[in-house]
Amino acid sequence: MKIGLMRFQLYIPYSHSLKNKRQIVNRLKDKIRNKFNVSVCEKPSNNSKFSEINIVCINYSIEVIENTFNCIKKFVFQNREYEVLDFCKEFL
Repeated sequence: MKIGLMRFQLYIPYSHSLKNKRQIVNRLKDKIRNKFNVSVCEKPSNNSKFSEINIVCINYSIEVIENTFNCIKKFVFQNREYEVLDFCKEFL
């Protein structure tokens, strides 16, 4: 069994409060969960402009995980509510 972890660091320039940031991030997390059937969580932070999203995918095939991550990457980068500062992938 293979485990893949993908991490996105986001900058949310139009967010002026934690409530606004949570709305944007929760909307993104829900869309990723529903569309790609993966686990998604946000690293806790009190900064209203920055967020870190972690995504985990488990499968027997590393190719399936890689394809899923490529689709998620395209999906995340196309949104205009935030900017992706950094992302990385790890496989265990």
